[in-house]
Amino acid sequence: KKKDAYIARHKVNENFNDPKTPGSLARHILWGSTTSLRKNIELFKKKFNL
Repeated sequence: KKKDAYIARHKVNENFNDPKTPGSLARHILWGSTTSLRKNIELFKKKFNL
């Protein structure tokens, strides 16, 4: 699965827990749990209390 490969490849160098990093944005919005960009943005904001 492409999503799993992306996460495995980038988790070493990226801080997915800092909402201000490009890696975190990509992980949670582009590669989020749904195929809906809008829903992933909503979930991202909820996760980081934004």
